[in-house]
Amino acid sequence: MNSPQLLDIGLVIALSGVITQVLKGLIPVRFIALIPVVIGTSLGLLLMGPSVENGIMGLILGLSACGLYDQKRAFSSKKIG
Repeated sequence: MNSPQLLDIGLVIALSGVITQVLKGLIPVRFIALIPVVIGTSLGLLLMGPSVENGIMGLILGLSACGLYDQKRAFSSKKIG
């Protein structure tokens, strides 16, 4: 069993976020949160190798990309002052 490298983990999170931003105009709003999860799982399996552990790792990384997007949106919508 090969463990995922740190670069793979960062790459999956970054690509999930970027691809979600690109697809945001093409996908209905209610499916936006699902996109990074699917992309993260797919990239996890492709980049880290096809195994159940890597699929779960990709799922978690996709969820973290989704959370990163939500936190950015929440932070940018706050008014300072």
